[in-house]
Amino acid sequence: MGGDQWGAGDVLLLVLSSAIAVVFPIVMRRKLATPELLRDRVMFSPGGEVVAWAVGLTCYAIISGLSFALLALRDPLLWGVVAISISLLVCVAWYVILYRRTIREMERELMSRDSSHPDTE
Repeated sequence: MGGDQWGAGDVLLLVLSSAIAVVFPIVMRRKLATPELLRDRVMFSPGGEVVAWAVGLTCYAIISGLSFALLALRDPLLWGVVAISISLLVCVAWYVILYRRTIREMERELMSRDSSHPDTE
C-alpha cells in the first residue's frame, strides 16, 4: 500500500484504533480502578501481584509499541496499533498511581484509628 492510496477501509481502521486508544484509559478508570475495587485489591491480592502485572504490561507495551512504530514506517496503518500501545502505558501508569494512592489512604485511616484509640495497658 502506498502512502497516497488510502481507501475508506484503511481510514476507518485507523480511526477505530485511535478511538479505542482514547477510550481505553477511560473505561479502565471507570470499570477496573474504582475505589472499591482498588481497596479490595490492596486487601486481598498476594504481595507484589499488582507490581508484577504492572511491570509485565509495561514491558509488553514498550516492546510492542516500538516494534509497531518501526513497522509503521512502512505501513502507516500500524500507527493505530502504536496508539493503542501508548494507551496501554497510560492505563498502567494511571492504575499504579491510583493503587498507590489507595494504599496511602488506607494507611492514613489505620493510623488515625490507632491514634484515636490509645492502648490502655
